[in-house]
Order: sequence, then structure tokens, then C-alpha cells
Amino acid sequence: MNCFFASGDAPFFYPEQIQDLSWWPRIFDSARGFGESRLPILWLEYPFHLFVKIMSLLGIPWGITEKVIWIFAFTLGFVGMYRLVRYFRGKPWLAIMSAVIYMTNTYLLMLFGGGLIGFILAYSFVPLFLTHFFRLINDSDGNRERISIVKKIIISGLYIGLMVCFDIRVMYMMMGILPFYGCFQSLQQRSWSPLNRLIFFFTASGIAALSFHLYWLLPAIVSLVQGAGLSQELTSSGMLRFLSVADFSHALSLLHPNWPENLFGKVYFLQPEFLVLPILAFGSLLFYKRKESNESYESQGSHVVFFSLLALVGVFLAKGATDPFGGIFVWLFDHVPGFILFRDPTKFYLYIALGYSVLIPYTLSESLKKISFKFHVSSSKFLYGVIYVLFLCYWCFTLRPLFTGQLTGNFSPQKIPNEYIQLKDFLVAEDQPSRTLWIPRPGLFAYSFKDHPVLSGDTFFHNASPSGVMTHIINVNFVQNIGQAGVRYVVIPTDIEKRIFLTDYQFDPTIRDQFIKALTDAGLKRITGYDDIAVFENPKFSFQIEIPEFVQYQEQWSRVGAIASLISVVSCILIVYYLKMMYGK
Repeated sequence: MNCFFASGDAPFFYPEQIQDLSWWPRIFDSARGFGESRLPILWLEYPFHLFVKIMSLLGIPWGITEKVIWIFAFTLGFVGMYRLVRYFRGKPWLAIMSAVIYMTNTYLLMLFGGGLIGFILAYSFVPLFLTHFFRLINDSDGNRERISIVKKIIISGLYIGLMVCFDIRVMYMMMGILPFYGCFQSLQQRSWSPLNRLIFFFTASGIAALSFHLYWLLPAIVSLVQGAGLSQELTSSGMLRFLSVADFSHALSLLHPNWPENLFGKVYFLQPEFLVLPILAFGSLLFYKRKESNESYESQGSHVVFFSLLALVGVFLAKGATDPFGGIFVWLFDHVPGFILFRDPTKFYLYIALGYSVLIPYTLSESLKKISFKFHVSSSKFLYGVIYVLFLCYWCFTLRPLFTGQLTGNFSPQKIPNEYIQLKDFLVAEDQPSRTLWIPRPGLFAYSFKDHPVLSGDTFFHNASPSGVMTHIINVNFVQNIGQAGVRYVVIPTDIEKRIFLTDYQFDPTIRDQFIKALTDAGLKRITGYDDIAVFENPKFSFQIEIPEFVQYQEQWSRVGAIASLISVVSCILIVYYLKMMYGK
């Protein structure tokens, strides 16, 4: 358990940091730079920190806790996709194949490599979420007993509330899928009943789910009333064009544009073997044949059309502002409420993964039936097994970088270098608060605390590139500027993953040597006892933290909301349990 998944956005906690986690929502984080508001991410961060703190109180260290979370996420995705396919009467082997596609495609693997734990939890929860609401939409048994309806509303509210906890962007995408599915089913059944059921249950359960998130909704409302808005960086369509890294061919092939190295900005050529995937997926339409109206919905193949349309929508949206018709996404970004959440359009790969995971096994199954019928061969379990093994071999071939060790990030869990622990212990023992400036940016396992905030060089120098950071270091006012920022220690990290000091996307250790020389020439004193990392001291600094006045007001409302959210969740769980015990419904 000494190796940690700490790459990219994956969190990492030293014991001292876990002890400092609060039972209350923390709006302002003074351990980051000059302090920053955590309100935009509080919907995930607060429940996540509560879980980490509870696990720590149970004596479970972070090294085990993080692995429990990752195992849970992948298990949730496999089980969820299996149940979704089985809901549509898919055979067990088809459901297993769908789960493999959904949880091992290049998009999901790149998410894992980049440590996006919240989004992966939401991604994994999507199949169970959709299965639950598909059942509600297609529930035509006429069961209108009040007890049953109340129970369904509460359970649906818990589903929505949990999805928002994982990632609010995925919940937004579900708000696109469910109405689309409701309308699709209404057209299929020539009745408004499916759409009416969706509107009723989703509206009622959505109101219940809002009560679970008062811990961030109340302070967010306070911020809006006080006129706080989103930064230009978050709402700029220019930034959207910069982040639209996927093109149409990559999206259609369910191939992440940064596969396999996951270096942002380095888009790889399309690999032709992935072109088989859209052929297999949309080939399912060749086998679609509307069933008799007296058959149950789950026995029909109309879901093939729905998932084909969903995948096509995903392909179009995942490419973002790139051609063809990239202006449509820009218009959606500028005019549709909530669409600014998708500065990174590749999030819509979720739609493609969902569609292909259902469609590809369906195509293989129907192809086998056609072949068996034509050649008068029984479609036995042996033939299904052969098809499954052949596809699995092809799938492993497309993912060969996974087996050859080419994948980076969380695919190479890291040990904490001893000097990082040494630096952490040194800062913990320091009585005088100060900031630590990491140049050009913090390495893995950089320690941050409210008395010793971490300051990233690239952001401190206005999002400068490494060469731009170097320009600021050689400026004659460099030492004075960092002193006024409260910086006492300047650290050059050891590039554990070889992703910081790069020239043309290749690791270049000479860049690190140049930074060390520049800091020495600037007159900073290098502290002895550190060989792998370079630690410099600036003796003249002035440290202070300015907490905005309205933050305390926000935190008061967040505490009120936290209490209300806890009462709501516990009450809903108890009500569902009581109804089940008393009525069995």
C-alpha cells in the first residue's frame, strides 16, 4: 500500500492533511496559493472529504482508502452495465461484453490515467442510473398506489442526489438522455404515457434531490445574490476552441485523442483498427426489425435505434468546436444554460461509450444468428464463446499500450520519495507561516497546509509556460516579488512522471538544471540535505492571507445547508426502509 494513485487530478492526503479536514463544508481553502473558493467543486469535495475523514477515524490509512474507491468505481461500472443490458433482455455473455467495452475503452482508461476520480464515479454510476429511470419510464403495470409512488420518488431522488455528488456535469448529460428517451418511447408506443411518467417522477425526485445538496446550494445562492459570477476563463468560447482536441474521426472511433500518452495538446493520428468499432456499432441497424406490438418492451429491439442516435449525438458533441459544424457547439456553449460546464467537449465521449457498449455486442449476436441460419448451424454456446474470444482478442489488440507499459499517470502508481516526506516534516515543524513556491509547478506529493500554502509557478506568473517562468526568475525584481507574495521556500521538484520538464513532449532534464542555476544566480540560498529536489530559502518575506468578507457569511449558510442535507438524506432512507418493512412495496 506504499504506492499511490496521485497523478493528474487524483487526490493525495498526508496524515496531517486528513486531520485538518473539517466536518463542515469549507468554502475557502487557504492551503492553495493565495486562497481560493472551493464552492464551484463543493458538491463533490465535501462528501468526499467526509468519507476520507471517517475512514481515517476507523484506522484506515489513505493508501487503502484510495484503492477502495477505485475498486468500487470499476466494480460499479461493470455491474451497472451488465444490469442495463440484461434489462433489455441481453444474454449474460452479451452483458459481460458490454461491461468490458464500457469500462475498458480508451476514454475511460485516459480518465483513470488522469486521476479524474469524481467523473469516473459518475461515469460508472450512469448505467445503474439509466436502468432505474428506464424502468420508471416503461412501467406500464398501472401501479398507482400512493405507497409505491412515494417510495419510487424517494429512491429516484437518492439516485439523482448521488449522481450530482459524483459529477454535476454527468447529471446534466443525463438530463439530456432521459427526455430524449421519454420522447423516443412515446413515439414508439404511440402514447404520451412514457414521457408523462418521466416528467412526473423526475420532477418530484429532482425536488427531493435538491434538499440533499443544500450544503452548496445555499452558499451558491448567496454568491449569486452578491453578484459573484464565473470568470472569463470559464465562459470564454475562445477557451472552448482551445480545449476542443477531438476531431470527428477520433470521436466516431471511440478513440481518445490523447491516447496513449495522455499528454494534453498532443493529438495522435487516427489508428485504423479503431474504425472497426463504428462499423460494428452502427451495423446493428441492419438487424433491427420492429417486433410485434404485443411483445413486452424489453423484448423489442427498438433500444438499438435509441442507442444509435445517442452515439451519433455523442460523436457530434465530443468534437466540440472543430469541423464539421463546430459553430453549433459554440452556439450551445454561449446560449444554452449550463452548457458552459463543457469547456472540455470530450466529456460527451460518455454518450459514445454508452451507445457502442450496447450496440457492438448486439451486432455480433445478430450476425451469429444470421450465419447460423444461412449455413444451418446451431448457434450453440460454443459458437458464442468463439465470437466472444475473437472479439476480446481484437479488443486487447486495440488496447495493446495497456499491456506494453506505454500508459502513464495512474497506470504507474508512485511511491512517495523520501525527500518529499522530509520536506513535509520540515514544514510541519516550522512555526512561522509562509508560502512554498514550486517551479514551474508542484510535483506529485507536494505538501500544502493552511500555514504553508503551495504556490504554483505557472499560475503565480499568470499562466506562464516554463520558458515564461524562467523569464520572471531572471528578472531583477524576482526575489522582491516572491517576498511580497509571502514565499519563503522555492522548490524545484523531481519530475517523477517525466511530465513537467518537456521539450517537444519529450522529457528534458536540462530544463530542470537551468531552473536550479537561475534560482542560484538570483541570490537564493539552497538548503542542504536535499539531493533529488532542490529547495531554496528566501529570508525576506511578508506572509498574509486575505479572506473575503462574504466567505464567513457563505460558510454560515453552508453549515445550515449541511445540517438540512443530512436530515433530508437520513429521513428519506428511513422512510424507504419503513415502507418496505410495513408494506413490502
